[in-house]
Amino acid sequence: MRAFKIKIETFLLDSKFLVRAMSIVFGLLLSASCFFYCAAIAQDNAASAPGNTAPMQENTAPEQENTSPVSISAATVPDESESGSPYAAFVSNLHPEMSKGDLRRRPLLYFRMWANKPLPLVPSFLFLFFITVVASEIMPARMYVARNYYVSHYWRSLWSGIVACLLFVTLARALFASEIGVPLAVVSLAALEFFVLIGASISTTLIGQNILSALSPKRPPAPDTKRHWAKRLAAPLVGSLLLSLLLIIPPLGILPRVGIRLIMLLSFLGMGAFFRTGMGTKEMGGSSD
Repeated sequence: MRAFKIKIETFLLDSKFLVRAMSIVFGLLLSASCFFYCAAIAQDNAASAPGNTAPMQENTAPEQENTSPVSISAATVPDESESGSPYAAFVSNLHPEMSKGDLRRRPLLYFRMWANKPLPLVPSFLFLFFITVVASEIMPARMYVARNYYVSHYWRSLWSGIVACLLFVTLARALFASEIGVPLAVVSLAALEFFVLIGASISTTLIGQNILSALSPKRPPAPDTKRHWAKRLAAPLVGSLLLSLLLIIPPLGILPRVGIRLIMLLSFLGMGAFFRTGMGTKEMGGSSD
């Protein structure tokens, strides 16, 4: 039984298997998104054909006859709960004709809405610390490999993370264009959020390690599996505290809140390093960028 378990773990952790599986899944999602996008365009063209406009014109007469003062007042007076809320005001600033559902289908605008809101300090610190500890304890070797690549190949990690984010967002936008592809779009955005959290945990641990190494005698860094549990928790604790303090930075004039945007930049760095190393399964040598 133990030998069978070891074979299963070796098969699942193989870098070639992960790369091929991710390539197949991404290819299937991309093909499905193109198919659903073309189907949605064909459906819109069929609905806007000249032969389909007659029934709509015939049904407009009964609606005009049933107008009354009550219905007119209900149609013209806006809902105070919706129009007076800060969320509605922010949505109207982004796009005058954009509703909440449309905003959720635009990931970048939804991120802009979320990033401009003040985030609580203590819950953000606890969440970031929890994610970093869980990721470091579940896959310590992978995180160690990704951090080494992060340090030696900074610009490659950054551009790889940005390109990966744009690919996921483009895929989600194409899938959201059709009603059939909405579940796949949700899966695509969920995968992006997962990898962003992995990247944030990589950057958090690395920042904590650099601060602790500057305050303590210099020693060669060791993998997380070979260190005491208190030392393994020290780096995520310090890094999470420092990144959480970035959320306190208020907007300065025309500049928006920069704290969450700096954290996202660090997340892209970690995510790019995680992808470039085959999800932390292979060492990547070479000179630093």
